[in-house]
Amino acid sequence: MDMSDENTKASYLDWSNAFKQECSSVYVSNGDAALAASDYDRAINLYSAAIDLNSESDTAFSSRSKAKLEKMLWEDALLDAQKAIKLNPVSHVGYAVKHAALHGA
Repeated sequence: MDMSDENTKASYLDWSNAFKQECSSVYVSNGDAALAASDYDRAINLYSAAIDLNSESDTAFSSRSKAKLEKMLWEDALLDAQKAIKLNPVSHVGYAVKHAALHGA
């Protein structure tokens, strides 16, 4: 493969990653709105879509955990909280939802 093909490939990869990040942000924002409106199933679906696009988002995992807490899905909420903590060990939100999930269970 010549250098121009490598540059084109890198350009497409950069564009794809930026697009996924932008879409993920929209899903998280809409998930936040659904969570605030107490539409927990929709919030879970939106956060899940964001996670599928960008699995490195502790915010999406902790927010989905909050929605699962509201539906009393303690074990699922705990798993999401643990993933959020793993991705960002200094995030107080991850620890708060983990505590809530353990307390609920």
